[in-house]
Amino acid sequence: MINNSNLTAMAQELEQAHQDAALLRRLNSAEECIRFLTPEYEKALAIHEEEVAAEIKAAAVAAQAAHEAQFAGLRDLHIIEVSDPQGSTVLSSRFRISWTRDAWDADANATLPQIVSMSGFAALPSLVLSWIVQHHPDKIPASIMALAPHDVDEALDRYFVALNRGYLVSQ
Repeated sequence: MINNSNLTAMAQELEQAHQDAALLRRLNSAEECIRFLTPEYEKALAIHEEEVAAEIKAAAVAAQAAHEAQFAGLRDLHIIEVSDPQGSTVLSSRFRISWTRDAWDADANATLPQIVSMSGFAALPSLVLSWIVQHHPDKIPASIMALAPHDVDEALDRYFVALNRGYLVSQ
C-alpha cells in the first residue's frame, strides 16, 4: 500500500528530476548559445556605445551653444586705461570699459545696437566680465595682467582683492 507521504516524496523527486533534466538540456546547449549570443551581444554593445557617445557629443554641442548664446549681442569691446600721474600702481589707474549690445527700443519697435559704458571692472555685470575673460582676454590691460602673467583669472582675482583691500600685496 502506498501512503500519502510516499506519494508526496515521489512527486517531489519527479519534479526535481524534471528540473534536473531541464538544467541538463540548458547545460548541453550552453556552448552553442554562447557562440550565437556573443556576436549578437558585441553588436548590441557597440551600437549602445555609439548611441551613448552621440548623446554625449550632442549634449556637449548643446551646452556650448547655450554658453555662446548668453553672449549673443555683445560686441565691440573697448577698454581704456587712464593712469594717475601721481599713482604708481594699477589701483591708481581708472578704466573706461565700453561695448555694444543689442537692446529693445520701444520707440523704434525693434532691437537696436546700444553702446554701454562703465567705469571700472568692479562695476561690470558678471555676464560682461565673463565675456571679456572668455572671449577677449587680450584686451585686459597690461597693468592688470602684470599681477599674474599668463593667467587671466588669477590676474583679475588679485586685482579685485587689491581693490577691496585698497593696496597691493607684493608677491
